[in-house]
Amino acid sequence: MELKDPIELHLKRVNNLDRRQFLRPMSASELLERAARVYQLTARTIIAQSAIPSLLCFIALVFGATFLLPSFFVVVGGDQLGDDLTRVAIAGLLTLFLAVPLFVFGLGQIYSNAVRESNEYILGDRLSGEPANKVLPSPNPWRFTVLLTFATAESLLPFFITSGLFIVGAILQSFTPDSLLPGFLAVLGFMMAFLTFFLTPVLLLRNSLIPVTAIVEQNLTKSSRTRGRELTKRKGHVGGIGETMFSALVTTSFIALALFISAQIFTNLILESAPVKSWLGSILLGDLFRSTLEMLPGFTVLWLITPFWAIFCTVAYYDRRIRLEGFDIRILARDVLEVRE
Repeated sequence: MELKDPIELHLKRVNNLDRRQFLRPMSASELLERAARVYQLTARTIIAQSAIPSLLCFIALVFGATFLLPSFFVVVGGDQLGDDLTRVAIAGLLTLFLAVPLFVFGLGQIYSNAVRESNEYILGDRLSGEPANKVLPSPNPWRFTVLLTFATAESLLPFFITSGLFIVGAILQSFTPDSLLPGFLAVLGFMMAFLTFFLTPVLLLRNSLIPVTAIVEQNLTKSSRTRGRELTKRKGHVGGIGETMFSALVTTSFIALALFISAQIFTNLILESAPVKSWLGSILLGDLFRSTLEMLPGFTVLWLITPFWAIFCTVAYYDRRIRLEGFDIRILARDVLEVRE
């Protein structure tokens, strides 16, 4: 057996240790900083890949904001109660069967691109300037969409309950117009709609690691949903991930808000300039172009922030595995064995 140079073995071991310097338990601010650095390294590729999926997500959000949200704030009158409840029920069903699947499909593709592109950098298998060599396989888009649809359905359970109350109320109003029950269900539905805005983010954060778990562990079955949720829970002396994810969500929301305001100001300056106003007024589809430009700030925020959040969830996924499973020790042990061989 040929003996290797001890100095060469030492340098290789030190290089491996240096590559794994971020495989350790980190605070929420450190996780955000690490995610931002990885996003900086991968942004050019990820942003290009996420353009069309982000557009699909944005279309779904615009649909929900246009048809669903306004229907919740309709003033319910005695004679118009049935019509109002029917309008809310139809909007809810359209959102459920059209907007939600479209949004989930687009979101799944964004996560797939972001997680696969950033995974090597997060693990330390790839440093800045190095070529990719261990890229994760792309998950089946349809199976992945089904997996995320179930996870999203669990997160949107309050929304489904709200829609169900309005649907039942609309049906009862049609058959028993003199009954007080439809009005009671309407009031209950509006109360549930208010609670939905608070409960939904909590449930979404609870399922935030499911997409990453499915991609990294290449498991598109129901067990990946269970494992993703288990990684977020408190176990023994290791706390849950709720506080970390919430603080990251708040920070990311402020960044998104600042980006949106900046993009909105820039867009308004363009739209209100004399040459642009004159041009939009002279062309056939001027109103359509204006509406499109007015929606660009929202699309820009979705396009740029969603991949960052996917990368943060990937960093948080490995942080949880390090805390709960000693993942960093396993990787370092594997590196040592590779050096010895």
